[in-house]
Amino acid sequence: MMYWTSWNYYSKIEKADMTGKERVVLLSSQGLYPNGLALDHEQNRLYWVDGNYHKLEYLDLNLNIRVNLISSYHLLPYPFGLALLGDHLYWTDAQLRTVYRANKTGGNVTKFVSNIGQPRDIHGYNGSEHATPGKQELLSLSRTSLFVSQWFASILKLVQDAVFDIQVEKMTPPLVLFT
Repeated sequence: MMYWTSWNYYSKIEKADMTGKERVVLLSSQGLYPNGLALDHEQNRLYWVDGNYHKLEYLDLNLNIRVNLISSYHLLPYPFGLALLGDHLYWTDAQLRTVYRANKTGGNVTKFVSNIGQPRDIHGYNGSEHATPGKQELLSLSRTSLFVSQWFASILKLVQDAVFDIQVEKMTPPLVLFT
């Protein structure tokens, strides 16, 4: 299955099989601005952040129940990207220039990375489960380093065996930070 969002007067979250057939609207609402989908295969949940209602929510795909995890303008003024890795959700916020982390119940919210330009998309890779290009080289740099590339506007944060790729708008000076 593939999942996507579309924005218009009645924004939607939809799914279809990989050929584009069997298309189904999972959620449709006026004023909804769903961003950053993340699929939890273990719990069969589809998570998203909403830029208009300032929420982090999920849809239980088994029961078709919508659940609000976090509703806060202070934590989600302009959320965009969302990633699920292990038992944690990570989301970017362009207005706060921050990546936040929370557990899958919406609790224990912390700043994961801050003061990084305007982060957009984020991807998390478990080093022991995914074959990502250059993963071994990245993991050998430093387990807790943060790298911002002048040309690619991508931040790589390494934590234990995980790699996070955070897409950032127009970062001009090259920057290496250690956390």
